[in-house]
Amino acid sequence: MKALNFKSQISKLASIRNACLLMLAALSVSQFARTNGFDRGAAAQETPAKQTGLDAKPSPQTDAPKSIPEPPRGGEESPVSREPALNDPTNPGADLRQIMQQMKSNKVPGATVRPTLPIITLRGRVLPTETDGVALLNVDKQLVRIRTGQELRLNVGGSALTIQAEEVSTRAVRLLVAPLNVRLEL
Repeated sequence: MKALNFKSQISKLASIRNACLLMLAALSVSQFARTNGFDRGAAAQETPAKQTGLDAKPSPQTDAPKSIPEPPRGGEESPVSREPALNDPTNPGADLRQIMQQMKSNKVPGATVRPTLPIITLRGRVLPTETDGVALLNVDKQLVRIRTGQELRLNVGGSALTIQAEEVSTRAVRLLVAPLNVRLEL
C-alpha cells in the first residue's frame, strides 16, 4: 500500500512540475512579446489597474481604436528612419566581401598557399641484390619512382613539395616530406 501511495505522489509532483513549466514558458513568451513590441493590440484590450473585478466597466479611452500613424509625405522624415539601422551579422560587410573574393582568386596580398600533405601510397618496390632498392609511389595520382637518398620535387595542389627517400628496404619505405617536416613509413 505504501508503494502505491508513493507512486501517486510522484505522479502528482510530475504533473505539478509540468504545469509550472508551462506557466513559466507562457510568462517568458509574454515578456518577450512585450519587450519586442509584439503586444500592441493587447495593450488596447487591457483594463486599467484601478478597475478590477468582473463587474468593472471598461472606460471609453481603452475601447477607442488606436490611430495608426500615417507614413510621412514629401520631405518629412519618419521616426523609424531616425533610428540607426541594424546590420545583419550573418551578411559580410563590403570590406570582408572584397577579401573573400580575393581569397577565391588567390590574389590576397601577402598571403601564401600553405602546402598540404598529399595522398601517398606505395604501389611496389624492386629490391635488386647489387644496387639500392627502388620504390614506386602514387603521389596524388602521379606515379613516381624513388631510390634511397633521392629527392623528388613535385608540384601538388598548387604548392611545391620535396619528398626525400630515407630508406627503401624489404621492411619499409621511409620518406620525409620537406616543407611539412613529416616522416612517413610505408
